[in-house]
Amino acid sequence: YVGIFYHHRMDPETPLYETMWALDGIVKSGKALYVGLSNYDGETMARAAKILNELRCPFIINQNRYSILDRTVEKNGILKSAKDSGKGMIIFSPLEQGLLTERYLKGIPDDSRVRTDGRFLNEGSVSADKIEKAKKLNKRVGKYITVEFESVEKITDYSDIKRSVKEALLSIAPENLNNVLVV
Repeated sequence: YVGIFYHHRMDPETPLYETMWALDGIVKSGKALYVGLSNYDGETMARAAKILNELRCPFIINQNRYSILDRTVEKNGILKSAKDSGKGMIIFSPLEQGLLTERYLKGIPDDSRVRTDGRFLNEGSVSADKIEKAKKLNKRVGKYITVEFESVEKITDYSDIKRSVKEALLSIAPENLNNVLVV
């Protein structure tokens, strides 16, 4: 069995109930312990959570793309729906498929995923605007203070996160406050 069976892409042609029923069958047959959803917006995830709850299927987590260049999750309702339904969130592609590294700053390398496998990152994705943003961010690397939290598990809601960030910022010496990057 697998721990979490993710449904990665919703099919708009398949009724949502049918998809959730199939996921429930995977769990109840012992092939997975939990269900995870990926790439759902907030409204659809809320409907899926309701269906899975009615089926008594253990749905625990959402997986969505999120980076400094792609902040869709902040606008599509998924964060609120996840919080309201008590589901976790995990992100993928925090480095924007490598665009936020030094790899593409001087063009597209021949051995890059753009050239060898364009399914998730293709030449159209490597825009001049994104490269310029990546260059500016890379110039700042090393100039900023990072704050590590002792235990993420202790954070139970958004007010805990705000309080933790506030405490971290208050612990920074005043002469270093210009070196804090808030994203």
